[in-house]
Amino acid sequence: MKGADLNRLHQVLKKVHGDESFKTKLLKNPREVFESEGILLPKEREVKVVENTKEVFYIVIPKKTVPKEAMLKNLPKNPNLSHITAFVTTQIQQNAPLKEKLLKSPTEELAKLGIDIPKGLKIKLLLNTDKELYFVIPRKISEGEELHDLELQAVSGGNAKSFSNYGNSSVTTDGSHTSESASAGDSSATLSGNTVMGGGNTVSSTIANFSPFDF
Repeated sequence: MKGADLNRLHQVLKKVHGDESFKTKLLKNPREVFESEGILLPKEREVKVVENTKEVFYIVIPKKTVPKEAMLKNLPKNPNLSHITAFVTTQIQQNAPLKEKLLKSPTEELAKLGIDIPKGLKIKLLLNTDKELYFVIPRKISEGEELHDLELQAVSGGNAKSFSNYGNSSVTTDGSHTSESASAGDSSATLSGNTVMGGGNTVSSTIANFSPFDF
């Protein structure tokens, strides 16, 4: 998916916050709305749109196989949303021991791994398949409202280079840190609504080129 298309997609998802009737249409007939906005999606896949809430935070797992060099088998210290998405995707696609636990109880299992999940918030995984394609609407934030880290990353950005998620660190393929300098200016792509940051020869930059929008 080209940068211009990612920008257009972002604008469609952003538009819902100022137009409730548009959001209702998008949630009910996503393909029709996307196509009316010039975003063409594969005919063979059912397009689904969900919305993050105060109670539920969605993480979409891409269908496309993660390249070996982009696999993240261990979470780094203080992982961002990009790392979490890459890690969960690796566990699921590699049929790792944690796969079934993550699919069954993602909130509890991610908490055990040290992810700071606010009390009362449930994490739900959505798996893109040959038949289904998911998109997530970030939750509308009230002025002055405090956000948890995952939510901050999900609503940040606004263009193809910082679609929906800021990263504050890079991590190498062995899980070690490289720097704390990743910013919205780095190249990035999205993992089905979860952007990963580029910058150097890191997992982040590798997965940045691994777009979930495989159409």
